[in-house]
Amino acid sequence: MSVRIKDVVVGGVYATVECRQRRVTRIVRGRVYYELRQGRGEPGWVAAEMLGHGVPTVRAFALACVQLIERPGAGPARATRGGDAPVA
Repeated sequence: MSVRIKDVVVGGVYATVECRQRRVTRIVRGRVYYELRQGRGEPGWVAAEMLGHGVPTVRAFALACVQLIERPGAGPARATRGGDAPVA
Protein backbone atom coordinates (compact mmCIF):
# COMPACT_ATOMS: atom_id res chain seq x y z
CA MET A 1 0.00 0.00 0.00
CA SER A 2 1.28 3.47 -0.77
CA VAL A 3 1.69 6.61 1.31
CA ARG A 4 -1.22 9.07 1.25
CA ILE A 5 -0.68 12.08 -1.03
CA LYS A 6 -1.41 14.48 1.84
CA ASP A 7 1.49 12.89 3.80
CA VAL A 8 4.07 13.88 1.16
CA VAL A 9 5.66 17.00 2.67
CA VAL A 10 8.99 18.81 2.53
CA GLY A 11 11.36 17.27 5.07
CA GLY A 12 9.48 13.97 5.27
CA VAL A 13 11.44 10.72 5.05
CA TYR A 14 9.81 7.76 3.30
CA ALA A 15 10.61 4.12 2.56
CA THR A 16 10.11 2.52 -0.85
CA VAL A 17 9.22 -1.08 -1.67
CA GLU A 18 12.95 -1.70 -2.24
CA CYS A 19 13.66 -0.49 1.35
CA ARG A 20 15.37 2.65 0.05
CA GLN A 21 14.86 5.87 1.95
CA ARG A 22 13.79 9.11 0.28
CA ARG A 23 13.76 12.58 1.86
CA VAL A 24 11.71 15.33 0.21
CA THR A 25 13.70 18.54 -0.23
CA ARG A 26 11.10 20.62 -2.08
CA ILE A 27 7.82 20.44 -3.93
CA VAL A 28 7.49 22.76 -6.91
CA ARG A 29 4.45 22.91 -9.20
CA GLY A 30 3.31 19.47 -8.15
CA ARG A 31 6.74 17.87 -8.63
CA VAL A 32 8.73 16.29 -5.80
CA TYR A 33 12.47 16.85 -5.53
CA TYR A 34 14.04 14.35 -3.18
CA GLU A 35 17.28 12.84 -1.94
CA LEU A 36 18.20 9.18 -1.57
CA ARG A 37 20.05 7.84 1.44
CA GLN A 38 23.50 6.56 0.45
CA GLY A 39 24.35 2.88 0.75
CA ARG A 40 25.36 1.25 4.01
CA GLY A 41 29.03 2.12 3.67
CA GLU A 42 28.44 5.70 2.57
CA PRO A 43 26.94 8.27 4.95
CA GLY A 44 24.56 11.03 3.96
CA TRP A 45 22.07 11.80 1.24
CA VAL A 46 22.42 12.47 -2.49
CA ALA A 47 20.00 14.33 -4.77
CA ALA A 48 18.01 11.82 -6.81
CA GLU A 49 18.34 13.86 -10.01
CA MET A 50 22.15 13.58 -9.70
CA LEU A 51 21.70 9.81 -9.97
CA GLY A 52 19.57 10.11 -13.10
CA HIS A 53 16.21 9.76 -11.36
CA GLY A 54 13.40 11.87 -12.72
CA VAL A 55 11.33 14.40 -10.78
CA PRO A 56 8.01 12.64 -10.08
CA THR A 57 4.61 14.15 -9.47
CA VAL A 58 3.37 14.13 -5.87
CA ARG A 59 1.00 11.30 -6.77
CA ALA A 60 3.76 9.19 -8.39
CA PHE A 61 6.05 9.80 -5.41
CA ALA A 62 3.33 8.73 -2.97
CA LEU A 63 2.62 5.58 -4.99
CA ALA A 64 6.34 4.65 -4.95
CA CYS A 65 6.59 4.97 -1.15
CA VAL A 66 5.15 2.44 1.25
CA GLN A 67 5.88 4.03 4.62
CA LEU A 68 6.29 7.46 6.18
CA ILE A 69 9.35 7.11 8.43
CA GLU A 70 9.81 10.62 9.77
CA ARG A 71 7.73 13.78 9.79
CA PRO A 72 9.57 17.11 9.57
CA GLY A 73 10.10 18.61 13.01
CA ALA A 74 8.26 15.79 14.73
CA GLY A 75 10.81 13.00 14.66
CA PRO A 76 9.89 9.42 13.82
CA ALA A 77 6.35 9.01 12.57
CA ARG A 78 3.89 6.50 13.87
CA ALA A 79 4.47 3.56 11.54
CA THR A 80 1.68 3.35 8.97
CA ARG A 81 1.45 1.87 5.54
CA GLY A 82 -0.86 4.07 3.56
CA GLY A 83 -3.86 3.79 5.86
CA ASP A 84 -4.59 5.06 9.32
CA ALA A 85 -4.02 1.78 11.12
CA PRO A 86 -0.63 1.43 12.87
CA VAL A 87 1.71 -1.29 11.68
CA ALA A 88 2.03 -4.06 14.27
